[in-house]
Amino acid sequence: MWKRFFLSTVLMCLVTLVIAPAASAKSLPSKSVHDAMKTWHIKFSLQVDPSTVTEANIYIMDGSKKHAASVELLRDGRTIKVTPRTSYVPGKVYQLEVSDKMRSIKGEVLSAKTTMPFEVTDPSAAIETLHYTSGKGLHHFKITVKPEVHSVKINGISLRMTGWNEFTHTFTNLKAGSSVTIKAYNEKNRTIETKTYKLD
Repeated sequence: MWKRFFLSTVLMCLVTLVIAPAASAKSLPSKSVHDAMKTWHIKFSLQVDPSTVTEANIYIMDGSKKHAASVELLRDGRTIKVTPRTSYVPGKVYQLEVSDKMRSIKGEVLSAKTTMPFEVTDPSAAIETLHYTSGKGLHHFKITVKPEVHSVKINGISLRMTGWNEFTHTFTNLKAGSSVTIKAYNEKNRTIETKTYKLD
């Protein structure tokens, strides 16, 4: 009897994704976590080929670079534990990624890379998350904040409100490796939080 090879990412509830032949890349719903050393468990429907359980096939992305993490196949042969080697930065968005090179001991393969974005939040912070992407000289920021924040600036430049508690801006004059200063202001234009972020 033929069985499909699929995975599910476990946080507090089970989210199942079935990977069928010729499928396109898949993205699981985003998660929010408070634990800066959050460990992830990825469970497959069939026993996994141990030779495919590598940091090249399962990893965490921090923007355009990898966040150091170890991977371990657990005793049941179907669950892979992903443990960060260093803590996540509160306020940032990361991606947990599983490549299409994963396969079962019977040779079934995942036909598409699967990703799950997750946000690391600080319950006490006014600036809740920061999503940064870059390419072709453009540096895009998307920042979500607490309701008491009325405006956000990066290096003195005001960001545009684009959604509920969300501010965005795209810069053309920043350099990789440099740092920016992010400030959140209340309705009286007083600074209630300041963060520094280093660009990839």
